[in-house]
Amino acid sequence: MKLTILLIIVTIAVLVYSKIRASRIHRKEKKVSLDPTKEYEFAWLASFDTKASSEACANEVKKYVDLITQISNSPLEQKWMLQCSIVCKADTDLVSQYKSTIKSCFTAKGGEFVHATVTTPISPGITIG
Repeated sequence: MKLTILLIIVTIAVLVYSKIRASRIHRKEKKVSLDPTKEYEFAWLASFDTKASSEACANEVKKYVDLITQISNSPLEQKWMLQCSIVCKADTDLVSQYKSTIKSCFTAKGGEFVHATVTTPISPGITIG
């Protein structure tokens, strides 16, 4: 009986946590209108349980799309983070194609999609420092 009650409490806690996390992620997303004449960096981030699975995913993504990939360790979450990014003009069809290809590679290799970002890359003519 105690085990059943404990299992119910744990299940409810997991559901509440995932709902809070999903609402936090959803709240942070902003819709932006992109200038089709400018280049932007589009990036997608996923988490993996092992470095080997994140590397396998990076290699899989590179088969389909020529992207910049970065793998890093996230000690707090005990996960390996894979970021795939590309700098291109804001062609929505092209970006949608990249997005679907990358997300399918993430899930095929056991990754969990975390988020996507769009930023304006620094112009090569600007000197910092």
